[in-house]
Order: sequence, then C-alpha cells, then structure tokens
Amino acid sequence: MPVHRVGHGHGRGTKSSGKPPKSERLGIPERRMHQAQTIAKHPEVVERVKAKARENEDIPTKTAVLSEVKYENEKKRRKEAEGKRKESKALVPVEQLQYLNALDRCISILPQKPPKIWNEEALAEAKAKAKILIKRLEVFCDG
Repeated sequence: MPVHRVGHGHGRGTKSSGKPPKSERLGIPERRMHQAQTIAKHPEVVERVKAKARENEDIPTKTAVLSEVKYENEKKRRKEAEGKRKESKALVPVEQLQYLNALDRCISILPQKPPKIWNEEALAEAKAKAKILIKRLEVFCDG
C-alpha cells in the first residue's frame, strides 16, 4: 500500500483526518474534480455558454465554460486592481490638499512676529508648541 505524504506529489497526500483527498477516495483525478467544482459554482456561465452554443449551432463544452470562468475572473481581478490603483491615487492628493490647507490656516492665523514681551509661563508654553511644530515640519527641511 502506497504511503501518502502531505505536500508531496501532484496534490496527493493525507488530510489531518488521515484520509486521502476526496478526489482520490472517489477515484476522480484532482484536476477533473476541481473543474467540476468550478463549473458547479458558476451556473450562470454554464447557461450563457449553452445559449451561445445554440445560437452558433455548436456544442457547449466543459472547456468553453472553464475558459469563460477564467476570463471573467481575470477581468474581475484587473478591474479590482485598477480600482485600487485609482483609489490610492485619489487618496494621496486629498491628503496632500488637507495638509496644505492646514498649513495655510496656520500661516494665516499665526502673526508674522511674536509679541516682544513674554512672561515666563507663556514663553515656556510658546517654546513647547513651537518645538512640536518644528518637529512636525522637519520632513520639509533640506539636509
């Protein structure tokens, strides 16, 4: 009796339950079982392929259904990837715009020159806040 090892061969092995894979227990090649599952999950594609075959006076095939499913999955994947690219491009300018607007507000609110006379507490607080601003803006300093 052959020994089955998980992760070796062509998808063969034993599951944690100690049983061989379902395809092997049923005597069906793993690839064929995967194809059957794919077809079963996409009845709308099966109907479309059948209708198209009738229109063309052709015979609907498993290969046509699998090709159509693969095509739709690839189209969906590309559309999602394009959407993510657009989304990430859209987010960056909005964040940049928000930051620039915040800088504009700071510039418009903050007087050009600070008061000449400060008491110790207010001066200490102003210095602490200035350090925070300087730290946040360090990224824009050259060198």
